[in-house]
Amino acid sequence: MSMFGGNGNSEAGEAIAPCCDIFNACFQICGATKQFCTRNFEKCMESKCNSIADQDVKKKCEGEAQMKKIMMQISQCREFEDGQKNCRCVKKDSIDEERTQVVRSFYAKFNPGNVDKANALADKATDKHKLAGLLYKLVEKYPKAIKKIKDPKQKEMEDLMKGYQRTGSKKDAKNEDIDVGDVEDDNDDQSDERIEL
Repeated sequence: MSMFGGNGNSEAGEAIAPCCDIFNACFQICGATKQFCTRNFEKCMESKCNSIADQDVKKKCEGEAQMKKIMMQISQCREFEDGQKNCRCVKKDSIDEERTQVVRSFYAKFNPGNVDKANALADKATDKHKLAGLLYKLVEKYPKAIKKIKDPKQKEMEDLMKGYQRTGSKKDAKNEDIDVGDVEDDNDDQSDERIEL
């Protein structure tokens, strides 16, 4: 699932890229709400832009953040539903056990030295919204928990745009008139990647 990625091609884009990653991950945290994810995303971008000392870069960051907010308003519902589709209901008699297991599994993978904290943290997550908030904070603290996967639809669109930019026309990037051998491979660019937990 990919709402959008950060634009790692500029200093301003690099500043807000972690916010985009966490936002995309938030949409996949069971129990999270669109409002929760959106509010934290906006706070994150504002904080990142405000931390930039260079005023020109800061203005660019604020412009990119504003564009992300507009994009978010356009496609948020479908993206949220796609992110939540893997959530499942848990029987009442096993809720506490499941919450503890989720938190323990997270710590076991991303901070094994503190796996003993999992029980106490899970005990504080007394409902699905509190658990979602806890998982959000864990993902924010341990960004390596975010698995980035290339979004095939966005890659296809980028290839089409590259073909358009190279020729100045709407020719398909696969068209014989376009030398696609010169198009750079973006395997290292994470701006178009999906986020999965």
